[in-house]
Amino acid sequence: MAIFVRCFATFALFAAATLGVRSANAGYLIDFVEATAVTNHYEGPCPGALQLMGTIGFGLTDGRKTRAFYRWEASDGTIGDEYPITLSHRRESVVVNWPIASSIPESAPLSIRFHLYGAMKDGKTLANDYSTPVKITAKCS
Repeated sequence: MAIFVRCFATFALFAAATLGVRSANAGYLIDFVEATAVTNHYEGPCPGALQLMGTIGFGLTDGRKTRAFYRWEASDGTIGDEYPITLSHRRESVVVNWPIASSIPESAPLSIRFHLYGAMKDGKTLANDYSTPVKITAKCS
């Protein structure tokens, strides 16, 4: 019975951290990770760029800062550089200029998602979260 209770408690804490549910035992939890685009369509000379914003909402209950990492990932397999971020407010945002090398047709838009990972508390990983992808198109002139 003790093993079951311990396993269930471990699972419940993991599920709370993954789903963004607040727990009295956790000092840091991800509430949401989202991606937005200033505009979803680029038209102009290539190479060009579209500005994307990633936003992280989280709870800090013990006043400590937490370091995590983020990157952008596209449906064509492109993975952006990894960047560190210090989570110290209830909401943090980062902006990137996503490069546009060639036209991206409306019939097959490129999906790009924001990936937050590596946030730690007491040696445990508390974040490996993805945003809903943003779909972008481009027409190079």
